[in-house]
Amino acid sequence: MRKFREIIFSGGNKGFTLIELLVVIAVLGILAGIAVPRLTGVNEEAQIAEAKSALRNVQTGVEVYFAVENELPADLTTAGDSAKAVDEYVSLEGYTLGGEVSSNNINYTPAEGGDSYTLEVYTKSGNTLVKLDTSADPVFSETDL
Repeated sequence: MRKFREIIFSGGNKGFTLIELLVVIAVLGILAGIAVPRLTGVNEEAQIAEAKSALRNVQTGVEVYFAVENELPADLTTAGDSAKAVDEYVSLEGYTLGGEVSSNNINYTPAEGGDSYTLEVYTKSGNTLVKLDTSADPVFSETDL
């Protein structure tokens, strides 16, 4: 125990060598180089998932409207003869329905013939257009801008 105290408290070799510090910095740099590229796309993926969820909610409102009225709505904010407007069936925090497509505005376009429709919205960053087309397979598509 005495030798241990002498080594620790003698004031001799304290600290790390330059080589040890450089090795630690190199290892941290390699770890950062691996982690950062994996995390950069996570935010946009989350925004795409949020936009898809909002479009699914609107799709549910359109389907409820169709079940009551037996026809697709002309737009999302006009009530039918016996049904509420689509925007009364769904609650979308941070989104509005109808009008020009934007990052917080969902655009609805019924197809000719009244058997399908398209919903579009940009992600919050504005980098991706997310589209739900009921006549297409797959239903969702994403376009990078």
